[in-house]
Amino acid sequence: MDWDKKNTIVLQPNMRHFLEPYWESFDLLKYIKINEEPCVINNSLQLYDCLPIFEPIYRFFTNQNKYTLFNFLDSKFKFYFKLLDNLLDKQNYTKSTYELIQDTNLFNLSITEGLLILKQTYSTYEDMQFIIDSILFTFRDFNEMKQQYLKTLPKVTKITIRRSSFVN
Repeated sequence: MDWDKKNTIVLQPNMRHFLEPYWESFDLLKYIKINEEPCVINNSLQLYDCLPIFEPIYRFFTNQNKYTLFNFLDSKFKFYFKLLDNLLDKQNYTKSTYELIQDTNLFNLSITEGLLILKQTYSTYEDMQFIIDSILFTFRDFNEMKQQYLKTLPKVTKITIRRSSFVN
């Protein structure tokens, strides 16, 4: 589903269908190492499975470079930030809001180290530095806005969700 074509507010239960594929496309950031250069394959970050000697040739023929990675991060995180704004919209509140906010925060924390590693790997590319800084600042802002938003949620809902999550 393309967010730009859909101008309506996504209700919380349906938002998980937008978030989970997004989260999966960035799984690589959870375990990437310094100087590993990811590529964009099938709308997700991946590493090449070829011999290191052939990697530059493969990158050339598949048009995988720092500009492709930058454009991918830019477009995907613009979409993600719209989802974050939608998640914290009080008109969009449902019983699953608390759980989605917590899951989103855990995702943000899980990829932060990978973003910092990407920033170090592409240290000579200023645009990559700026976009990663922007993403990290937005994560920090989301965390602050999340704290304010959670204070406005009814206590009964938070308690119910916490208890139900421990039952399993």
